[in-house]
Amino acid sequence: MGGVIKTVEALRRGWVPPSLHVAEPTSLVDWSAGVRVVTEGVSWPETGRPRRAGVSSFGISGTNAHAILEQAPAAGEPASAPPARAVVTWPLSAATARGLRGQAERLRKFAVDHPPEAVARGLATRAALRHRLCVTGSSAGELADGLDAFLAGCAAPGLVAAVAGPAGAVWVFPGHGRRWDGMCRDLLAAEPAFAAAVSETDAEIRAAAGWSPEAVLRGEATATRPEVAQPLTFTVQVGLARLWESAGLRASAMVGHSQGEIAAAHVAGVLTLADAVRVVVSRAEALAGIAGTGGMVAVAAPVDEITAWLDDFPEVTVAVVNSPRSTVLSVPAKTLEKLLSWCDSRQIRARDIGVDYASHSPMVEPVLGTFRSALAGLRPGRAKIPLFSSVTAAPLDGPDADEDYWCANLRNPVRFRDVTAALASAGHTGFLEVSAHPVLTSAVEETVPDATVLATLHRGASPADWPEALATAWVHGHPVRWARPDEPPDEGLDLPTYAFDQRGYWLTPPTPPAVRAAEPDTDARAVPDSWRHSVVWRRRPLPAPLALTGTWLVVHPAGDESYPAYTRLLSGHGAKPVAVPVDADITAAVEAHVPEGVLSLCAADLTPFPGHPAVPSGLAAAVTLLRAVGRADPAVPVWSVTHGAVETAGHPVTSPAQALFHGLALVGGLEEAGRRLHCVDLPADPPADFRWQDALAAVLAAPGHEDVHAVRPDGWYVRRLVPSAAPRRALTWRPRGTTVITGGPARSAPRSPATWPGGAPRTCCWCPGAGRRPRASTICAGSWRGMAPR
Repeated sequence: MGGVIKTVEALRRGWVPPSLHVAEPTSLVDWSAGVRVVTEGVSWPETGRPRRAGVSSFGISGTNAHAILEQAPAAGEPASAPPARAVVTWPLSAATARGLRGQAERLRKFAVDHPPEAVARGLATRAALRHRLCVTGSSAGELADGLDAFLAGCAAPGLVAAVAGPAGAVWVFPGHGRRWDGMCRDLLAAEPAFAAAVSETDAEIRAAAGWSPEAVLRGEATATRPEVAQPLTFTVQVGLARLWESAGLRASAMVGHSQGEIAAAHVAGVLTLADAVRVVVSRAEALAGIAGTGGMVAVAAPVDEITAWLDDFPEVTVAVVNSPRSTVLSVPAKTLEKLLSWCDSRQIRARDIGVDYASHSPMVEPVLGTFRSALAGLRPGRAKIPLFSSVTAAPLDGPDADEDYWCANLRNPVRFRDVTAALASAGHTGFLEVSAHPVLTSAVEETVPDATVLATLHRGASPADWPEALATAWVHGHPVRWARPDEPPDEGLDLPTYAFDQRGYWLTPPTPPAVRAAEPDTDARAVPDSWRHSVVWRRRPLPAPLALTGTWLVVHPAGDESYPAYTRLLSGHGAKPVAVPVDADITAAVEAHVPEGVLSLCAADLTPFPGHPAVPSGLAAAVTLLRAVGRADPAVPVWSVTHGAVETAGHPVTSPAQALFHGLALVGGLEEAGRRLHCVDLPADPPADFRWQDALAAVLAAPGHEDVHAVRPDGWYVRRLVPSAAPRRALTWRPRGTTVITGGPARSAPRSPATWPGGAPRTCCWCPGAGRRPRASTICAGSWRGMAPR
């Protein structure tokens, strides 16, 4: 990073700084080719093209990094300021909750003296980390209030915060939505993507039906005709979908509810806009033909409970199952008030949803023929985005969405609960309702309680509704393109740098306990002693027997006669064993059989490897095996079997050489974290009544993250790292009698016996000349002042 910073400054300043650590270039490089070491700073002249420089970093572990940097283009004329937004959004993110709070504190202080729009453009270029918050507001004061509320742990208008989840979401298009005067009028004026989509749809509907949905949205026409409502809803849904796409969101799947399937099919690529408009206009005109014949009632009760009392109303049918607690009924007009009164008398919550027809019931059959004829020649295509059907509660590929399908969409019940559950089972956890008011969010939450469900707009939406919808989507993990095309990034604003947590990553020794002054040496060693750990083997009960599945390769040394016992073991517990000699093509065997696991018996071969007598041949074969499996499929687990390689309680080591295979499994697992390398040690001489085959099979089939095992007659042992007991201190040596010191020059001799630990009663220093050594017989025979050496 230092090299990158230095190079960026050199590019910016047009000056190459001298190398700090090279006084004279090496003679091992041919410098005549024009390359030279910069020993003194030199200018970097302009040549009419951008300056470029390379930066290389060479790591001791072998990891190297190289980058080429280019001079930034010269700043042009400042762009004219884009029109100010009515609502400004400040997105903030951090890697941790503590870091997010620090970010908010820094921004709160910084934003006091800077325009909110410039701050927003600067924040839009920041990386999106996991912990996120957004504040929206129409003034600096509102934005500051949102930050203050976050720092105080309070809710506030325009403030949303969450931990980002997966980015994908299922887009949900409701069939029946609320409409109001002025709906989406602000978006038509403020959002070009929405306005363009509405205009395109408006042209198709004017050509097909002779009226303008855009004029209705702008308040220039009224929506009094019954066949207007559904095409108007379709226009808004398509416009909102394109608006989400322009902001950077992409659907992971789509589903429509009743007529909402038409918009979903168009946005998913199944229907062209012209075909989708033909379907929605024809559908609305067909329903206008049965207007006044019925109605629909939403009941807050499970469908099973409702069907139990429908015997009293044989003319009523189930039209929609929205969730486990929400059902919609199709009711003839003459029965509508009677049904509502019946529910009210029994305290069953029910409401008329405000339509004068009874779709998704036999009452639409008189108009199905006309509807089918109007759709003749429909040419649906294949879905570009996965589309799920609320008619079948299954994926809809696209070509099946013909005129018969849309007749079934109008006639058959809506299985929204079932299709929502199917989407959740397929792994979808996020849902986004694309509508002018949330209609189905509660139904999705009731069906999939753990789902994240987002809305787009709300009834009576203000200009802040769309920015807040974007903010909510972003904090939940969806990518959002904050800048509009007419908004260049603000390059002149230096936003606050990241608020790092400032946590230490090095071990901090604990504060040593109070010690007695009389034992300084002992107490100084007490703290390091507390860091000591050792490996022990803990006994565990054998796991419950589970069946082995799939193919297992049994890799054995050439000439090994024990492998048939292991193949019988595997086949007897449900697996399909395939014996493979270790000198075979292991990579090809793994690719051919796609095994569930590999059982290695290489430890049985402890003969010296040719040319390297200290290395067992089986160990070299095991290394080759691990490499071969890694090339074919690194996810395949490899189990090495040893006998008597580790010591457990009451079971000493009988084959130390086989411990190498345990070390190989441990080191291999650390070097390649994605590999599943295991080692299991069996008794060298198991008792006759010990069914080691069953025990080994139980370990092989057991789920978990243990990597090294030991199977013994008294149980299953696993490795654990535990604090070690404080080591026993060595006794201090106290010399007795005469001590002879020799082997060094005279100046190294001690001056006093007091220099010895505990003191030495008598010392004799024998210091021969250089290159001479005293003979033991001379020392022992000699005497010095009557002292005999001991």
